Amino acid sequence: MAHEPEMAQDREPHHRGGAGPAETGSSGPSPDAEPGRVLRLLPNRLVFVELDTGENVTAHVSGPMRVGVVRLLAGDRVLVERSPFDASKGRIVGRANPPA
Repeated sequence: MAHEPEMAQDREPHHRGGAGPAETGSSGPSPDAEPGRVLRLLPNRLVFVELDTGENVTAHVSGPMRVGVVRLLAGDRVLVERSPFDASKGRIVGRANPPA
């Protein structure tokens, strides 16, 4: 006789923890993203950005922008979220509207 293990039918499917896209509540760039202008494209997908405040930041392109295949060129207006640990680094989260 073959013994078959009992399957628990009432258990929920296992998934890794963490908030999914629907649970985070973010639908775009955060309100603390700062506008700037792309100065140079650097190796390894890094971008040198001058913020509207005059500060320079080395930034990388965020995941959703990479998935959407957003191409950046020198002179493009972008939104940058700065790192809380190092103010000279950041993440490009979207395109900015040109200044009025």
